[in-house]
Amino acid sequence: MSNPATNRNGLAVLVGDQVTILGAVTVIAGSGVGRPSGTTNATDTATVMTILGDTLSVQAGDCKAVDDQPVNNNARSTNGFPFAVNDQVTVNGVVQSVTAGPMGFSGTLTVTTDFSGTLITVLSGTVDNG
Repeated sequence: MSNPATNRNGLAVLVGDQVTILGAVTVIAGSGVGRPSGTTNATDTATVMTILGDTLSVQAGDCKAVDDQPVNNNARSTNGFPFAVNDQVTVNGVVQSVTAGPMGFSGTLTVTTDFSGTLITVLSGTVDNG
């Protein structure tokens, strides 16, 4: 039996919804890593683990982060703030497809990220929408 996909607060998630995916950075790789902190490193690859354990590979610019003290290995977020491994981030995007799951929060979403247009797949319980 399947149930409609719901976000982390139990609200329905539909195709076309703008969503915010919640997670933490586990790896940063790319041409900007190790450069001086003044370098814009929005195209570095960031691996993000969501609150339900999904692993996403996105560009650093797909992430939003709080303002952090810059260090040499920071990537740069959508809002230009530096972030590093273990920092909490959000990834914004638009839902392209929804598949129901055995429980509402375990629905599967395909999301196009706002910054790079990368397609990623996450469990619906990892997002906020609306």
